[in-house]
Amino acid sequence: CKKTRARNLIAGVHTDGPKTALRRFEEGYQLCTILNDARLMAMAAAVGIALGGPRTEFRVFAPTTTVPPDAAWPQADWQLTVMAVAANPLLDSPRIVVRPSAHQVQTYRGVRWADRSQELLETAVVDAFEESGRIGAVGRMANTARGDFALFMEVRAFETIYRDGQPEAVIEVQANLVQLRGGSRGGNAVASRRFRQVVPGASPEVDAMVEAFSQALSGMSGELVGWTLTEGNRIRAAGAAESAGK
Repeated sequence: CKKTRARNLIAGVHTDGPKTALRRFEEGYQLCTILNDARLMAMAAAVGIALGGPRTEFRVFAPTTTVPPDAAWPQADWQLTVMAVAANPLLDSPRIVVRPSAHQVQTYRGVRWADRSQELLETAVVDAFEESGRIGAVGRMANTARGDFALFMEVRAFETIYRDGQPEAVIEVQANLVQLRGGSRGGNAVASRRFRQVVPGASPEVDAMVEAFSQALSGMSGELVGWTLTEGNRIRAAGAAESAGK
């Protein structure tokens, strides 16, 4: 094979991936000749992986949450739809983010969350509402009918942050409560608040930090439930008073 073909094949591996590169072999590239170039041995390993060779193993973690109902939470007779998004692409993935310093962002090697950060949050919040028994109905926006209110959450932080050499699980969420039905403010945000949970890790080990995230996510879910119930009832009461005064 000509060197130009080898260069094109390398480009294919970098831009299109090993499966496309393998297809190019079948279209006329001679593998035996290409492998004579030692620089392409790494590419051959990548093709082997595409064909079912060794794969990277990941440990997968899922934070567990426990949110006991608070006696101060009000009862609500309205329905809620919940949706969460990530503020940036790094959080919009199952990678576990860590900040060793204020200006450095990394991810833990060889480990993953069971889901993306916004989906972990969404699941925890929906579960907390269901377990509370304080709301008429709650569901995800992706698979439920529209409720009276929508709780939109943007994950701003879901990461390990080192402070004075000690790791902390940090979850930060911007929450917006939108009235979807009833009243004069339908479709508009009626309440907004930033929430932040910080839980120190018992050690820098991944297992210890997952436990810290479980506690932080539990605390975050409880705060969101209590705030949403209170604000939703406040807006409903204000709407009823406005209607009565007309």
